[in-house]
Amino acid sequence: MPELRLADGATLAYGDAGTGRPILFLHGWAMSGASFGPQTTALAGRFRVITPDFRGHGGSTMLSPDQGLDTLAADISRLIRALDLNDVILCGWSMGAMVGWHCLGGDVAGRIAGLVVIDMTPRIVSDADWPHGLLTGHDEDAARRVAQSVRDDWAGYCSVFVPRIVARGLDRERQPLIDALVRTAAGCDSDSMANLWLAMVAQDFRLSLTALAVPTLIAHGARSKLYGPGTSAWLALTLPLAGAVEFRESGHAPHLEEPERFNTLLADFAADPAGLIGRFEPKR
Repeated sequence: MPELRLADGATLAYGDAGTGRPILFLHGWAMSGASFGPQTTALAGRFRVITPDFRGHGGSTMLSPDQGLDTLAADISRLIRALDLNDVILCGWSMGAMVGWHCLGGDVAGRIAGLVVIDMTPRIVSDADWPHGLLTGHDEDAARRVAQSVRDDWAGYCSVFVPRIVARGLDRERQPLIDALVRTAAGCDSDSMANLWLAMVAQDFRLSLTALAVPTLIAHGARSKLYGPGTSAWLALTLPLAGAVEFRESGHAPHLEEPERFNTLLADFAADPAGLIGRFEPKR
């Protein structure tokens, strides 16, 4: 697996397969680039598929206590420049979508042709004015308790949070997927995960997304245990160039739960981002 040496001496591990327009996959919290295995297999014959491991995940260097999502975004921006990628399709799952939004506000924005958001909110914390955060209703105090649980017993926490990724009501059928994702999560650094969790909770992209004029495809799992349909609807109405697609048999990971449909949709989007978004119903 290739590695990119970063300015501070850290390394970023990444997969790189195929040729053509680059699709850069940004994985979720406590996952890795390998979480996009079905996409690499299906799409590398038509596109250049790049699957980095964020710091603290997979084969990459751990995070320092003072590093957060801005560091992950800086690393991805450095990777885009190092590989001289242009007309990139960013595909961000969960936390990866937040990293993608950071990148679109930085110096590589002109290299990005489209964004795919997989089941994510612009603000995790819910309150009286924002009902589209986590369905579990996390506030800042609850978020701090989660971070402490992650530090105290990461293995135990993995066994609790990973099953929430799969579709509601399909836990038994998706047990092999749950087991595989638990193994991935268990390999992550617990301190890095706690720091990143707190960094995610502190984010609020609602205002900045109103000016995000890049074609954006929003993939939402109808059976998600984390976010309701109102979250994807808000994104589709707020982003200037966006369309939302519901995956009826998916939870938080449509790319893993309904990979064939997801891959077909992603390939169509990557081939013509603006054209695909233009086929959605006009916003009201």
